[in-house]
Amino acid sequence: MNYYSQSLPDRIGSQIHDNLSAYAFCYKSKYSYSGSISKSSCDAHKHQRLCTLLGLPFIINDTSLNNLEFLKKENYKHLTHDGGNPNQVFTEDFRKMLSSNLRFERLKFNQFTVVVHIRRGDILHMESRFLPNEHYLKILKKIRSVKADSKIIICSEYNFQDDTKEFSQLNCAFAINTNLEDTWKLMISADIFIMSKSSFSYVPAVFNNNKVIYTEMWHKKLDNWISHNDPNLIKLLEL
Repeated sequence: MNYYSQSLPDRIGSQIHDNLSAYAFCYKSKYSYSGSISKSSCDAHKHQRLCTLLGLPFIINDTSLNNLEFLKKENYKHLTHDGGNPNQVFTEDFRKMLSSNLRFERLKFNQFTVVVHIRRGDILHMESRFLPNEHYLKILKKIRSVKADSKIIICSEYNFQDDTKEFSQLNCAFAINTNLEDTWKLMISADIFIMSKSSFSYVPAVFNNNKVIYTEMWHKKLDNWISHNDPNLIKLLEL
């Protein structure tokens, strides 16, 4: 039997995080997952483009689609959201399968590259989700202390424009309001990817085969990621 999930009425990162969770649950349960279904809209087509990039199944609603078997959110969201243990379903085997299904060739950088997602936009007044620039600068300075020639790319939104000067001392490059597909390509391909508290970080982090630095949030870390405050951070990064 083929199972489907209903697309969430949320931002694009959360929508695809939900797709990924449903897919992982079906993979572990040996079910066939046929994708998320969304009503046709501008957001639905954006959703479809990103799912296509990642090789995830997705369907824009059609009136001919009926009598489908939908997964109940409670069947899988407790594993990947709100304090559950995502390692139960985002297994190494599942992540290898995802990597093999990517619809683009991972970027080949001409030097060691660190990509950072700094979420701004809608969270400037959301204390539980906001991470100050100093949080990222502290991590980046540690990396630069042992990898002086590394390239740093900051991915963020238009609200970040006034913050760029704080990172100028590290000679960072900036990808501000870059299209979503190119932003995720950077995050997935990075030698080190530094996450924010965001599903928009979490999804590409699952696909990154190198090093991921994670900050504690409501979505728990995968076992192969490194906590930002780990005292052995540099050793674990193997720089």
